[in-house]
Amino acid sequence: MPILALILFLILGAASTLAFAYEPIVFPSDTHRLHVSKFYTLDNRSTQWTHEAILSGQHDAAFTKYENGPTLLGIPQNSQAGDYWVRVEVDNRTEQEIHLLAEYGINPSIARVFVLNAETRETLRIHTPGERLPRTVHVYPLPTGPLRIYLEIRLDTFSLAAVNLELKSAHGMLFEDPERHILVLSYGICLALIAYNFVLALSVRHRAHVIYIAYNIAVLLYYEGRYQVLAQQFGVPELPRWSLIPINASSSFLYLLFLYYMLEVREKMPAWKWPVRGMFALCPVLVVYSFADMVLAQLALINVLILCAPLTIALGIHASLKKVPGARLLLVTAVLPGLGTIIHLLPGVFGKFLPLSVISSAQLIALDIEMVLLSMTVGFKINREQEWLRRKIQHAYAELKTIVYPHQVNQIWEGLPLGRTMPVGVENAFILVFDVVASSKMQIADPRGFLSAVFRDCSDLMMQNYQPDPLVANAYRVKEMGDGFLCSVGFPFGCPHENAADHSVELAHQFLEIFRRHVQAVGAAGRIHCAIGIAYGPVEAFYPESGAQVYDLFGRGIILAHRYESMRDILFRWLKYRDDIIILHKPVFDQVSERHRQEFVEVDLISSNFKVRDDEDATCLYYQLASGREQKRLPRGA
Repeated sequence: MPILALILFLILGAASTLAFAYEPIVFPSDTHRLHVSKFYTLDNRSTQWTHEAILSGQHDAAFTKYENGPTLLGIPQNSQAGDYWVRVEVDNRTEQEIHLLAEYGINPSIARVFVLNAETRETLRIHTPGERLPRTVHVYPLPTGPLRIYLEIRLDTFSLAAVNLELKSAHGMLFEDPERHILVLSYGICLALIAYNFVLALSVRHRAHVIYIAYNIAVLLYYEGRYQVLAQQFGVPELPRWSLIPINASSSFLYLLFLYYMLEVREKMPAWKWPVRGMFALCPVLVVYSFADMVLAQLALINVLILCAPLTIALGIHASLKKVPGARLLLVTAVLPGLGTIIHLLPGVFGKFLPLSVISSAQLIALDIEMVLLSMTVGFKINREQEWLRRKIQHAYAELKTIVYPHQVNQIWEGLPLGRTMPVGVENAFILVFDVVASSKMQIADPRGFLSAVFRDCSDLMMQNYQPDPLVANAYRVKEMGDGFLCSVGFPFGCPHENAADHSVELAHQFLEIFRRHVQAVGAAGRIHCAIGIAYGPVEAFYPESGAQVYDLFGRGIILAHRYESMRDILFRWLKYRDDIIILHKPVFDQVSERHRQEFVEVDLISSNFKVRDDEDATCLYYQLASGREQKRLPRGA
């Protein structure tokens, strides 16, 4: 899906650019500027001269030559409301009509444009924009010859405002006009990024894509509201005059929301939470207020945008210092719009090393780069979250392996419920209870470490011969119990050998070997002993119906194994010494082969008046000392 989205991005970007380039579009350009042009400004607030008096030329001396170049005519900062005039002197020697292009927002506005013959002062043309707030870019056709153009500019409120004036020839295709090329490329990039992220959103389903797509749509609407490319090329209805304010406010809101989410402000930088939320709240307020007073709403929006710039930059710096992933890239996107505006407003400075087409389109270029970088941050965030999720799954998978068996992990991965991954029900099994005698009195340096090492090796022994289908292993470890453990042979894991009784006895011998090896390693040979009781009987395997689903076994077989293991104390008292010992329940002894029977000594429980708790009907038991010392039969009546 990401590959498909990338292909769509490239195709749509190229197709959009070519589609917009199919016919010439009239936009501000710097490649066909006329070499003879002079700009003058006049503050008419105090004089209030009529346009007839100004057009007569008698007040030309009152105009002040504008020295900052023809690109941007700045109305003096903090100017009061009133009328201003701009005079442009042009000698059109191109033998074809030229265009004067004026770009401005809601405040100020051009009321009228008078085109005069510079020599005869004859009025050749008068242009009136019509409605109060027409399109942002205004095109005024100019004839050939020496011209003197007067623009009547109205400033409605206390403001910092500017009018961008440019001259270009009436002829020129897209690929002869770098600035137009940049503009339509911006449209193509915007549309392609929307489509690219939309396709990814369908597969990834991540909210970062939704926020980003909404922001890109707002940027596209801003382009259309300002330049009307779709309206001119494809007959799409022009956006209404009031649309730029809600569009700009919405784009600011979505950009802040994007930063808020991507930088994880609430979780990682809570101190910034309320300042950012305060900026959130201002954006919709401006949208509503724009219907009441559009000019003041625009001024308020400009102030919001001015506040947003340092806020987002400071937020990005703080996030970068906190090493929030993606913060540095987002910091670059926060700086780009301001950088583009600075380049656009200072052509005299940047014109020394940048083409005029780049300077004039600096804001567009900055916005294009910003959108691409924002798309990259979305990808980085999703990749980071997927990597984090992958690590969490791997960690959970590794931890799961420590509490369940491999076949259970595989079955759970395939969707099987935990309660169906192990056999349940009642079956007869051989139960082994291993216990360290008097473990609390062990005189060794690390008792817990000693027991852990013994239990670990015994557990590894139980898992030998493990296979998932059919479910087989040396033994199933039921649980550890402080200084001992409990395991079963034959159920729930099947026995890997034909005679499960023999296998149980052999497993007990191997447990004793492991125990003696570790005792010798800690230098306590002959001082620490263990006992193993083996019983045969029914056990029931189950999962609890509530709480944690911990697989467990219970039943008479387990109880008897504990009881026979505890008979060690009686045997030790009679033998008058301690040793490692294995004690068998009679049904176990009855099932072992003859070679193992010879290893055990029978104890007549009736004649000796011994009782095995919970097994009143028992008549005898069998034991074997691991050391091989002489074993005695208990005499009758002892």
